[in-house]
Amino acid sequence: MVDIDRRMIGLNPAHLAGLKRLSVRAASISTATTPTIRNGLLSFSPLADKIITNLRNSGIQLQQGLSEAEFARIEAEFGFVFPPDLRAILAAGLPV
Repeated sequence: MVDIDRRMIGLNPAHLAGLKRLSVRAASISTATTPTIRNGLLSFSPLADKIITNLRNSGIQLQQGLSEAEFARIEAEFGFVFPPDLRAILAAGLPV
């Protein structure tokens, strides 16, 4: 925990009060809490297929999508990871 009173000299009172509330909240989090249930998409493939279909219907040329090896090389070379939705689209087809 950070001692907010000593380390945050110069902040206005509103910022200081907000940091104190966050600090108290962080300290009270129990490790025994139940995990949050998230209702999200399990696969982005249907979304990617719809996007690719819309691109084709709009007259945009598409090339074959990226392979797993191509994704790995690009991510390693440029130091980032494609988000799952964009990965699904680029695996389905590449707009030219």
